[in-house]
Amino acid sequence: GIRQGHQKNGHTPRIKALKHVAGYYSQLTGLAHLSEHNLLSHVVSEKIGNIDHTLNAEFAHCLFGLHVLALVGVTSDIAELRPFSESEYFSEDEKWWLDAACGVLVEAGFMVVA
Repeated sequence: GIRQGHQKNGHTPRIKALKHVAGYYSQLTGLAHLSEHNLLSHVVSEKIGNIDHTLNAEFAHCLFGLHVLALVGVTSDIAELRPFSESEYFSEDEKWWLDAACGVLVEAGFMVVA
């Protein structure tokens, strides 16, 4: 939507171009808005219907990694559309933060530097 010039402020982006992740996106959106009770129950406990139990650390770790990875991807895509300057995609601060985010991903095992 951003690249095509018709993304509206305040509206959820459409992911028609990413049909293979649409189901996951829908589930994560439901989780974020506390509307997917079955998924939410899996995150916090094995008991369905009660959200006040211990956190499922492995699933939370996975969600954290996906979140950071998505932010890195969106940041990179936006930098291509709106570069910092004619010769650089990122400012020095932006490079530092992007490196830090990638470091978190590598340390957590979500990304491998080859």
